[in-house]
Amino acid sequence: MRFISTDPEFTWSGTGFILGAALLAGLGLGTAYALRRKGHRGWWRLFGIPLILLGAGAGSIMLPGTIIGGLAFGQRNWPRAVRIGLATVAIIGTLTLIGLTGEEGFGPIKIAAALGTFAILHTIEMAAASIVFGSNRPD
Repeated sequence: MRFISTDPEFTWSGTGFILGAALLAGLGLGTAYALRRKGHRGWWRLFGIPLILLGAGAGSIMLPGTIIGGLAFGQRNWPRAVRIGLATVAIIGTLTLIGLTGEEGFGPIKIAAALGTFAILHTIEMAAASIVFGSNRPD
């Protein structure tokens, strides 16, 4: 969060919101996945709406990448080159936006480690979003 917040500081309310949003998003995606596996029609995608909570506040910089990456991971019937291109745009685009925030005071090793860790976690978030943005057929 230090990279994407203009006023980085620890607060219990902020931590509670992050944990609560992640809990609701996880419950929604888990429910959507279960309903999709049972063969229900597309209404189960509505359970992905809490995913938007992860894009609230400072996390808004990640939301476009999550949606684009969710499409890249979820649309398995699209050509592989298109999916790889979308995933690349999602990851590199988000990392670029974070890099433009101009964090000073960190050395290059800390910045590289933070961005590398973020890229891994953001990719996991995109893969989770693919539950909602994927095809209607069960896996």
